[in-house]
Amino acid sequence: MVYVPLSERPEWSDVVPVPQNDGPNPIVLIDYSSEFVEVMSYFRAIVAVKEHSPRALELTKEVIARNGASVFGWNYRWCCLLAMGADLIEELGYLNDLSERFPKNYQIWQHRRLVVGKLGAKYSQPEIEVTTKVLANDCKNYHAWSHRQWVVRTFGLWDAALEFCTELIRQDVRNNSAWNERHFVLTRGGDNKANLEQVRDLEIEFTADKIRLAPDNESAWNYFRGLACGKLLSSVPAFKQVPTEILESVPECSLALSLLADVFEEEARSDSLTEDQKGFARAHVQELWEQLIQIDPMRTRYWCWRIQMLKE
Repeated sequence: MVYVPLSERPEWSDVVPVPQNDGPNPIVLIDYSSEFVEVMSYFRAIVAVKEHSPRALELTKEVIARNGASVFGWNYRWCCLLAMGADLIEELGYLNDLSERFPKNYQIWQHRRLVVGKLGAKYSQPEIEVTTKVLANDCKNYHAWSHRQWVVRTFGLWDAALEFCTELIRQDVRNNSAWNERHFVLTRGGDNKANLEQVRDLEIEFTADKIRLAPDNESAWNYFRGLACGKLLSSVPAFKQVPTEILESVPECSLALSLLADVFEEEARSDSLTEDQKGFARAHVQELWEQLIQIDPMRTRYWCWRIQMLKE
């Protein structure tokens, strides 16, 4: 579309543009395009008089088109929408187009949150569908995940959120974003706050199956550790059983070795075990760390430090 200067548009004839004030001796002038300079000059003029009108709303669109990260432009657009009682469903249509073109623009997602929060629960499912579409193209898009979490939490869509995570992990067991979301859902979900401890046995079984598929997948191991729910690893038998099982088929799995070493270290420091049991645990954990020194040379100094700390 050919740009028609605002100075040539009849609807803007009554406005005196306000140029940017760079001071008397600017050190480094930014080489703005002539279009950008004019749009921002007229924008300053309407902001100065706090005009909230259809033409002001349309002008924010031109500001955003030239600087999608303009916090001031987005904020003023929201003020115009509220003051005018504008059609927020139409605004969602505008945002849908931008979300597809610029899926990593934080301001777009923040504006969506304001609009949907105002529209209410009826529009929560379409928002879920928008994030699903964006994540299908980029499963690591932090902004889409953050927005999805807000929708799920605000409108109580916890069950569907868990199903979504399960499906993503089924498609790609290494999708660390999906593992993170699964933990979010199971620890924050529902009116009664879903208790991860209550479903821990099921989650242990689910995660162990995924670990068997890809023993070197750190995402699944980290989630597995999180199932301790703040308690000692050694208090849950699975944290010894699962890595032991993996090591039988993959003896050099550093992730299994490190988890098993942490379990034995806890036992070595436990006051509830006999000295003989603690001595066995100390010997075993040192042996595991020595193995890690050989198979995980990038962290050699770290494993040596762990051995030294246990001796001290």
